[in-house]
Formats: sequence, structure tokens, C-alpha cells
Amino acid sequence: MKILNKINLKKLFIIVFTSLNLIFYFSILLVQGYPETNDILHIFKVTSLEGNLKFINGYYPPGFAYYTILISNSLTILSCVIIYLGIQSSYLVYFITEQVRVKLDNIEQFYLYVFFLIFHFIIILTIGFIHSDSTFILLFYNGLLIFIIGYFFKKNPNIYLIGALIIGLSIIFRHQGAIILFFIFILFLYYETFYRNENILINYKKYLLIILFLIGPFVISYSHLFFIDAF
Repeated sequence: MKILNKINLKKLFIIVFTSLNLIFYFSILLVQGYPETNDILHIFKVTSLEGNLKFINGYYPPGFAYYTILISNSLTILSCVIIYLGIQSSYLVYFITEQVRVKLDNIEQFYLYVFFLIFHFIIILTIGFIHSDSTFILLFYNGLLIFIIGYFFKKNPNIYLIGALIIGLSIIFRHQGAIILFFIFILFLYYETFYRNENILINYKKYLLIILFLIGPFVISYSHLFFIDAF
């Protein structure tokens, strides 16, 4: 591993990271931003209906209906949103590596960079350019990264609560989101209790506030659907 001492790992990581991103986003240009599957076309067709029918979308929760009402049902605009979320997640991953690597030697930095490269691009390349999956996964992913940065690195409630809110928004785009959120939060409490020795009972207000931001969008959206009888 002596060769690692002669390599600027940070520069190498940035070059590889940027190159892989450019290859992925260039591939989107090759297909002119057209989705890999037609599910988003079906979703936009449903959400363009009049009345409460736009919220009854079978496999998908009401997130896309709210999105089309507040923003647009344009495929181009959603494609731009997805690309932005992908680029932002790349920056957030880079930010986290920079925070962690300062405490590591060259070999540990090498493994850190490899881990984050593999982890990040498994997510990016697995979802490809499937708009319905990308909206949920990238919102969840960005929210989780922002929460980690705000909670563990910046220790800033404003930042990690924004992250929690973005995670909460993501789960109204996919039914499985609530289940994933539940297990992620249990894992978070487990880490807080057994690895950081935090007393949950003493800090219950902080955790309740996080829960409020996590489930707020879900509760509000389904309360709205209940009151307008859109089930």
C-alpha cells in the first residue's frame, strides 16, 4: 500500500466521482431524457384527471398528485428535478467524505473513498432514469444525507430537521416508504442508545421533534385525502 502515499487520493476520488457522474448524465442526454419505463406517463395521465380521481393512483401514494398541482406534470421539469437531486446527493456524499477523511490515514482514506463510490453509484445506477423510483429514492437519499450532516457533523437542528422533512416528503411518493422510514428510525435510535450512549428518555423532546418532521407530510397528506374522501 506504499503506492497510496504517492497518490493524491482526494484528487483521484474527485476525478473518478465526477467522471462516473458525467457518464451517467450524458447517457440521459442520449435518450433525450425519456424515462426507462412508462409508469411515470401513467401517473401523469392519472394526476391530470379532474376532481379527487387524481389522488387515486393505485400503487402510488398522493405525492405525485401534489407535485403536479404545486409544480407541473411536465416530464421535462421532473427530469430536471431528478437530475438536480442526483447532483446534489453527489455533493453531499463528497461533503461527508471530506468530514470523515481528516481523521484517517492514507489506507483508511482509500477504503473510505472506495466505499462511498460504490455505495453512491449502486444507488444512482440501480434506479437509472426511472422517474417514479428516482423521485422517491433520491428524495429519501438526499434527506438522509442532509440529516446525517446536520445531526452528526454540523450539530445544527435547522439542518437535520430539513433533512427529516425531505425524508418525510419522500414517503408520500411510495407506499413502501413508511416501512423503510420505520426501520431507519429504529436503527437510528439503536445507534444513539448503544453507540453514542444517549439517553432517549432525557432527550425525548429532540426525538419527538424529529419524528414530527419525519411523519408530518404523511399525516397531513392522508388527513387531506380522508377529509376530501379520496380513497
